Amino acid sequence: MGTENHQTSAPATDRGWKYWAFLSYSRNDARIASKLHRQLETYSTPKDLVGTVSNHGFAVPNRLFPIFKDDSELRSGPSLSKAIEEALAASRCLIVVCTPQSANSKWVRAEVESFCSQGRREDIYLAIFGGEPGAPIWDGGCFVPALGSDEPLAADFRPGQGRYTAALCQLLAGVLGIQLDSLRNRERLRARGRRRNLVAATAVTLMAAATVGWFEYDR
Repeated sequence: MGTENHQTSAPATDRGWKYWAFLSYSRNDARIASKLHRQLETYSTPKDLVGTVSNHGFAVPNRLFPIFKDDSELRSGPSLSKAIEEALAASRCLIVVCTPQSANSKWVRAEVESFCSQGRREDIYLAIFGGEPGAPIWDGGCFVPALGSDEPLAADFRPGQGRYTAALCQLLAGVLGIQLDSLRNRERLRARGRRRNLVAATAVTLMAAATVGWFEYDR
């Protein structure tokens, strides 16, 4: 978790947050966190939802950029660095990559505790990538103790039939502040459109190949 390559950007929301989210994760889950970070920052919100008022009271953006992800080594001291504390305070929400490794990470625990101390527990979103949500941390649990027994709604990314895409939609809907069904329906329409385009492109390619073959034969 540390400081990333932050790019200059306008405030993340009309309330002046610098980052749309702070991504908290264990160093052991760096690859998972990097993939999720990239997917969240590059996600393009359906056009008809952009600019509408979200459930959180701000205008829905076309992209969730920037999202803070610490890629440096700011963990040399006994507590969170000033840079991390400032990034947490400047983030509209906290996204926690939940695995047994993160549940046992003192840094993930400290980040969750710091965010909760601001009175913003309702702005925490959990992304489960491993472990068991209901188990204690010494027995494969994936939630840090700082969350207590009343965990926020979690998106389950663990392997399963179509689970990853559904979980990503759930996480995006929560952070964007829009209805999950609304986002899912639009993603289905997008998928159909992509399939139609693929079919059309394949047909054009086959037609072109057939035409070339006919000319070759005709010669």
